[in-house]
Formats: sequence, structure tokens, C-alpha cells
Amino acid sequence: ERRLLELPGIADARVLGMACDTRGQQVVAFLVRTDAALTPLVIRQRCAETLSAHKIPRRFVFVDRFPVDARGKIDRRALQRLASSAHLE
Repeated sequence: ERRLLELPGIADARVLGMACDTRGQQVVAFLVRTDAALTPLVIRQRCAETLSAHKIPRRFVFVDRFPVDARGKIDRRALQRLASSAHLE
């Protein structure tokens, strides 16, 4: 998350390990971006400059804002449901 937040055009980021049929688990990044031209390819390339390959997110979900629970904390279960129903990039 810290590396993603360092990228220009990313306002907020959360990263989750999610179940994957072929790999067991994969890294999925949920991003609030301020630059709509920022693509998954560009993000992967920038991450590759500072992260080892297994830490680079495999999928990206762009959101306007993160869902929060009743306590005002980011609802990670809602993010998982969102990723399951969304077209992942």
C-alpha cells in the first residue's frame, strides 16, 4: 500500500490477498485515483521499479471511495465482495 500511495495519481490504496483458483491467493489492489489516465499497466511498471515480483498486485479495482463499516473503518469484506462482482483490470 505504501508504494502505491507514493505513485502520482493515487489518492488512496488498500491491498488484499484474495482467493484465486489457479494460484491459491493473489494480490488485489483497490485504488482511488486522481488521474483517470493511470492504467494498470503503468501502475505495474512503476511498482516493478521498487517491489519484488510477488508483491506487485495482479489485479486492480478502481473505486471512487472505500466502503466503511458502522465504526468508520474501511470495510475489507465489502471490498472483497466488490472485487468478486467487478471486472478486474
